[in-house]
Amino acid sequence: MKTIPVDGAYRNVPLHAGQSPARLEVVKRDIDAALALHSVEELIEYARGVHHAPEARGAAAAQVLARAAIEVDDRVKRTVSPRDVELAEIFLANVTSLEWRSSTHYCNILDVPAAPGQPGPAERERPLEDD
Repeated sequence: MKTIPVDGAYRNVPLHAGQSPARLEVVKRDIDAALALHSVEELIEYARGVHHAPEARGAAAAQVLARAAIEVDDRVKRTVSPRDVELAEIFLANVTSLEWRSSTHYCNILDVPAAPGQPGPAERERPLEDD
């Protein structure tokens, strides 16, 4: 799988290349919000949310995977279920895939659309060219 090119990082979270300074401010705000979450349920829900920046969704999913790995390595009681690990792996793959990236919105083509009345993904300032 080809991954989206990155250009720098914020709080150790890779930033997708080709974004405007204004968009990067939104991405950074969303990353801060994702990194402030603590429960696995909150992290999974954040990673699922199509209205959050893909980088922040990936950061939330990565936190779930890191927590699961630590629990295995330290042989402690598991707080991350196998289903949560599977969901986090799926969400992380979705938001970093070059092939699945939407050309018109900051999401991927596999995302479940937002429910009526709920916020959806942000529109790109200009559609992406075919890579």
